[in-house]
Amino acid sequence: MQLATSKKVVFQNCPGVTPKSWVQAVDISPCKREPCPYIRGKNLTYTITFTPNEVVEDSENTHLQFFAVVGAIKKQMPMGNPVACKDHGLSCPLKPNITVTLTSTSLVPKSSPPGIYFKAQLDMLDQKKKMVFCIRTYDVVRLEEEEEDDGY
Repeated sequence: MQLATSKKVVFQNCPGVTPKSWVQAVDISPCKREPCPYIRGKNLTYTITFTPNEVVEDSENTHLQFFAVVGAIKKQMPMGNPVACKDHGLSCPLKPNITVTLTSTSLVPKSSPPGIYFKAQLDMLDQKKKMVFCIRTYDVVRLEEEEEDDGY
């Protein structure tokens, strides 16, 4: 049995966005090397460590959004649970200057076209629909897991 591996990945804040937090780290699982593979029909987990600058309340507006960005095309993707303060490891209200960790797991749709390199964008909006964070990672869709070439 193969254990899922997690990797701290290179990320960038979304262009043109002033988030209401500071993101310290983004981990993706499973991922052994970048670009991280999104395996069709399998779960993918993002773990984001961030520090909000302002209070983030638990409200119907406090939610997560996930997008796939290819060139100028940005497409919203389904999420298992978009409610940010439920089942993601957060205890809302979030307090300013207190570091927290959010975990979000989603199923990669089987309809995703394989071999596509894209920027994955994950956003969190607060009770006022203001951007708590907006991060992008560079990833690829795969049909199935590929064996690591360890050079042996």
